[in-house]
Amino acid sequence: MKADWETLHRARAGDESSWRDLWRLHLPRLKALAYLVTGSVPTSDDIARETLIRAIEARVRNENGSLEGFLGTIAYRLALKEVKRHDRNIDITGFDTTDKSDIPLESILKNEREKILAETIRDLDSEHGEALILRFYGELSYEEMAEILGVPIGTAKSRVFYAVQSCRKKMREKGLII
Repeated sequence: MKADWETLHRARAGDESSWRDLWRLHLPRLKALAYLVTGSVPTSDDIARETLIRAIEARVRNENGSLEGFLGTIAYRLALKEVKRHDRNIDITGFDTTDKSDIPLESILKNEREKILAETIRDLDSEHGEALILRFYGELSYEEMAEILGVPIGTAKSRVFYAVQSCRKKMREKGLII
């Protein structure tokens, strides 16, 4: 955990390899988190990049938590601001994750499952969807989640539990899990 923070410090000091490491290790997860909140691939790309830039510029008061949680919090807040700014619901049914022409069948099926999972998460009520996104895509601890959401830790845990149950049920109904 401390090594992640050290990578951030080295990137701040101008170490290009540390910057590339941050980019490589965290950008895909940050894009997924932002996508689940905004429903827009281009917006999620922008938010993920902006998150890493802000992390480099931010004054971190407490490094006891994980870097993943810190970055997830930034991305989540940026995504919420973007949604509020545009004040719109985005239809993700037309979202295509890849060009399927040169990809093996297993990869296509995985991308389709991920697309359906993203739709399933976005279909949850906001309280449960936010909790699930923060926990699994933001990689926040329950304590960090509770603070961001302004709820007790038990409520944060409960929301994640019921969100996972709901997603499992919907995925089972769609025949994607047994």
